[in-house]
Amino acid sequence: MSAPIPPAKDSKYVSALPPLEPLRTPPMAELLFGIYSLLLEAVEIRQQTVLTQSQQLNDNTNIQQQLNQETNRIKYAVVNAGAKEDEITRVQNQNQNYSAQRSNIQDQLVTARQNGEIILSHASTNINIMQQIAQMNSSFIKTLNSVGSTVNQLNKPLS
Repeated sequence: MSAPIPPAKDSKYVSALPPLEPLRTPPMAELLFGIYSLLLEAVEIRQQTVLTQSQQLNDNTNIQQQLNQETNRIKYAVVNAGAKEDEITRVQNQNQNYSAQRSNIQDQLVTARQNGEIILSHASTNINIMQQIAQMNSSFIKTLNSVGSTVNQLNKPLS
């Protein structure tokens, strides 16, 4: 409740009623700020997604270039005619080592791509959640607007 009115000097201009309580505005500002915050977060997530995609593309490019360079460097050893069994075994081992190196590089490339897909999947999920929340808040605002319009119509004087 409000405090009593102090006596005025000229009482003919002062109402005997107590002053009105401050208007209790609905938490519309809080709601709008919440929606703004959600939309801002959605934009930030989208920007982070683009940055992640860019980083993953860059990583994939670097790994693919490394794979290509390693593949170009791999020269499978050839056994000379009349080579001994020890020489043949050494060359086979060397070739297996080259193949293992190439396989490791391919595995790194696949792992990097899978990690990128996981990150993008999480980002996409977050974006979908933010969009759903924004849609729910938008529906709430539309409903609130409709209620406000109805109240305004009811408060209009009859013509």
